[in-house]
Amino acid sequence: MKKLLALLLCFVMTFSLISSFAEEEKDTSKIEISFKVGDSTLLINGKEVTVETPYIAGEGTTLVPLRVITEAFGAEVLWEGETKTITLNYPDVTIILQIDNKTAKVNDHTEELPVAPTLSASGVTMVPLRFISETFGAEVGYNEGAITVTKSTDDFGTTVSTLTQKEKIGDSYYGWTMNTPKNLTLADKSFDGRDILFTADNTEISLAIFTLPKDFSPEKDFIDSKTELASEGALIRADMLKDESGNSYYIIQTKDKEVFVDVRRFFTEDYVYSLISAVSADDLTTRDSTLSIIDSFRIENISEEVYDLSEVKDGMRFYENEDLKLSLNLPANYTVTEMAINELMFSAMEKEDIPISYAHLVFYSKTDKVNAKLLAESDSATRKKYHNSEFVTISDVTEFELNGMTVYKYTQEVKGTEKQDFSFEDIFFDLGDYVYNIGFEIEEGAKLDVDAILSSLKAEALDSEQTGHIMRNVNDPGIILPVKNSYWSMQIPATWQASTEPTPNGAIYTHPYSNALIVITGASGERLSDSKMEANIKKNVRELKNDKENTIISDVKSVKFNGNKYYTYSYKSKGEESTVYVTAYAVHKEGISYAILFAVDEIYKTKQIESEFDSIIKTFRIEYKSED
Repeated sequence: MKKLLALLLCFVMTFSLISSFAEEEKDTSKIEISFKVGDSTLLINGKEVTVETPYIAGEGTTLVPLRVITEAFGAEVLWEGETKTITLNYPDVTIILQIDNKTAKVNDHTEELPVAPTLSASGVTMVPLRFISETFGAEVGYNEGAITVTKSTDDFGTTVSTLTQKEKIGDSYYGWTMNTPKNLTLADKSFDGRDILFTADNTEISLAIFTLPKDFSPEKDFIDSKTELASEGALIRADMLKDESGNSYYIIQTKDKEVFVDVRRFFTEDYVYSLISAVSADDLTTRDSTLSIIDSFRIENISEEVYDLSEVKDGMRFYENEDLKLSLNLPANYTVTEMAINELMFSAMEKEDIPISYAHLVFYSKTDKVNAKLLAESDSATRKKYHNSEFVTISDVTEFELNGMTVYKYTQEVKGTEKQDFSFEDIFFDLGDYVYNIGFEIEEGAKLDVDAILSSLKAEALDSEQTGHIMRNVNDPGIILPVKNSYWSMQIPATWQASTEPTPNGAIYTHPYSNALIVITGASGERLSDSKMEANIKKNVRELKNDKENTIISDVKSVKFNGNKYYTYSYKSKGEESTVYVTAYAVHKEGISYAILFAVDEIYKTKQIESEFDSIIKTFRIEYKSED
């Protein structure tokens, strides 16, 4: 199926859709249990673990301590003492067992066990190994008294028939249904439920849900998709259609010697549903059964007769990160991106012209100079320094208790700008050897219950020896870095970051706290007189004046420093989203011309950032020396 994966990946990347079935570097590690019946020491995921001795009951059913399952699979276990009920939660699989009861519940259906769970003489819960392991998608093997249980960590789940016995599956949040692909495995499902992959040996069905880009045309997408797919195989079907609800959709099918591919996209006001199936070209039986599943896809509200893949409860999804030992509830439309080992981004699926929100979590090692209170106070002070008080209000740091932790918080409100107004909440707390920072940005009109998210937050202290030391990447503004090449030089504070490598043609620098830009562009050309240089600059300013979105603040004037004459002017430009203030300098020497532009959004226009640029521009020098 390698060619299949390559084909599908090429298709989805072309249309800005990265599906969950894209090939990635594989993790070859496995969940593994191995032992001999009668041994009390088992090898669980490479470690020797001593437990209550497993034994054979009934007609060959191996009972093992419940601890074996939890150690190997990491399943969540809940115990209800009054009814002696055990609940095992594993990705997309919930098993409910009861001591001395041979009936087990698996998701929405019941199954009969060969032997009931039981309590040993010492009170240890003993459960049937094969039933639980295979329900969790593992393989159980027996060889001359030795028992092995293995499951690749790349395997997400088990066959769909294990998850449900219902004839249809769907998602109540996104509103879709289709016939249950019972013989396929639910191989992957993203946290937000937008990407789902079902697989078998020679079959794949993927569903990806995304919002419509601006000015999106289903007809153009159909033509582009048809062209792309036709380049990979023989085109055997291409139709633009309407479903029962009047939604536009298309079907494109291609085939080559190895793969039969069926691509369908359904378009609604809210989403695009991209459904792709691929089957080995010579397996006609599987192709027909797969197409019958695809043909059943509908965009509709689901009923009780449909197995609901959605995990949304009261508008929220439960997110848990075992590596970071934290969990919290997130809005149903949020997705999670792991930016780094210490950084997570929680963001909403964007819809055109609808206010959005996002959250950002990061943590650093605590030191004498880095703790929650100090970081909150430092960040609040920095924001006040670089934000225009005409539009931005930043609160002082307050202290409160959250789930047994002392938390520090400040808020920021942005109002009255050309762009979307928004609010920001920045929260800090210490836990173990680390400082955590969670920031929430909310555009005006967006709905985000920050208190509900924070109240659900649970976190445990990380092992600093395992996690390691993590520094906060903040440069000292007092450090001045020289920039020099064969044409020009400049000195710039370390807080300004080079977005491009400085070259004789110029460079771009950005400021992390204000989003300000310094753009340097240069070119060699004719030798200009001062009068010609001034005339060119004034021409540029006249062109700016002709654009009604621009307002000249300071007309052309000349200044002199570092032995060179500069022409400078400033203006503001009203864009679709914000007003930007621009200061321009131009200098010419020995056939070399440079323009230096400083641009800053109105919410960051402060004396602090303007003073920094003023200091930087006065260090700019043309270093070029001609040979004549």
